[in-house]
Amino acid sequence: MANETSKTKRLLTEEEMRILTDGRGIDIGAGSDPVTPDVYVFDLLQGDANNIRQYVNDEFDFVFSSHCLEHMYDPRKALFDWWTLVKPGGYLFLVVPDEDLYEQGVFPSRFNSDHKWTFTISKNKSWSNRSINLYSLICSLPNSKILKMELQDNGYDRNLGNQIDQSRWEAMCQIFALVKKVGQNEREEVERDRIALSQTLYQQALNFHQQKQLGAALLNYSEAIELNPELAEAWVDRGVLYMHVNQKESALADFNKAIELKPDWSVAYSSRGVLYMQSGENRQAEKDLNKAIELNPNFVHAYINRSLLHIQSGENRRAIEDLSKAIELNSNFAHAHYNRALLYMQSGENRRAIQDLSKVVAQNPGSYNAHKHLGIAHIHMQQIHLALTSLEKAVLLNPDSSEAYTYIGMAFAKNRQFDLALEYGEKAIELNPNNARAYAVCGSVLSHLHQHESATKYLDRARSLEPDFVFELDDQDSR
Repeated sequence: MANETSKTKRLLTEEEMRILTDGRGIDIGAGSDPVTPDVYVFDLLQGDANNIRQYVNDEFDFVFSSHCLEHMYDPRKALFDWWTLVKPGGYLFLVVPDEDLYEQGVFPSRFNSDHKWTFTISKNKSWSNRSINLYSLICSLPNSKILKMELQDNGYDRNLGNQIDQSRWEAMCQIFALVKKVGQNEREEVERDRIALSQTLYQQALNFHQQKQLGAALLNYSEAIELNPELAEAWVDRGVLYMHVNQKESALADFNKAIELKPDWSVAYSSRGVLYMQSGENRQAEKDLNKAIELNPNFVHAYINRSLLHIQSGENRRAIEDLSKAIELNSNFAHAHYNRALLYMQSGENRRAIQDLSKVVAQNPGSYNAHKHLGIAHIHMQQIHLALTSLEKAVLLNPDSSEAYTYIGMAFAKNRQFDLALEYGEKAIELNPNNARAYAVCGSVLSHLHQHESATKYLDRARSLEPDFVFELDDQDSR
């Protein structure tokens, strides 16, 4: 880049030039092109702009910096340090390259290998993994009021392609910002703007999180928190994101902060309880989940989460009690019906399981697992026609499911339709050669047909894969 400060000055208004000429200022990264003849120049010879407070202990009417921030190792810290040099009522003039006009979709930069970051005014998602939204960054400066922020592309030709550094001549490809450090009388207005922006960023973060764009979600959560550290909801949701990517220490820190901000908020306790549960700290998990329910006895998800803890601890009856409470609070909560059905099946209460699973498939006809387990429960009840109907729907939803074919084979075997049982059992083995239950079905059918040599091979294979599973054709379980 060539003489970017001189190019920038040509676009300044008379009032902006007056600030520079009348005030006492510092130019950070001035090089050979200082903004005014008598400005205090701070460049490599004067020290490291990453840590400017080690060299400068003063306040100025203005701080000017053109094309320097992108070279900093930590631009957020550097900018906050530069901001401390601006006296109340003073101004920050900041110029950085625009990532789309300068880097042009390629990073590290082809035109300046020392660029450590790229900048955009503000956009939801950048092509650059080192992108910084300048608007959000500046809004996070305490007592800051943005007077101007604009893309300066004078002389830039977008038809030239992305192989040319147009800043080498008179073209401009930069972002210009003018920021005032406000006094006490303007702070309330600035604070309102800051809170509003924080809410906007938080909503964007939620949208990104829902779309599984976790990098963009994390950036927006963090910027929302930086603008408004009192926003407990952002702390919790960022903690949930950290939990999903297995950054448990960061998640715990965020949940703790949310509880510090809102000590009576059940969601924060429930979220932290889930984290403790995932970490194997079941006592702490139960304490938090109990607290969440104490604070909000109608909090459905807290009962769901505590039921998972009971399942993990082998306390299925207590889990069923919590799931039943969740269903009492929200009878259309399919997830609660599904989990309770699985527990009923484990205890042999297949009639109750069928009732729950029937509600799940009514609410969510596209649930493969619900149709599969409904079919299995019908098998246990000797309701073979109903079992086949459910399992065939499961196969339609997941044609490559070895498990569904296995249970269809079981159903046909129970119904003494041995040719079909073998056909589906073999199909299950074809899809998954390590499916022990499919071998057991085929082996039991062949044994019943007195093909003992073939039956032995299948049954031996089944026992080698799953020693504890036994399939009996005369099983009459109808509970």
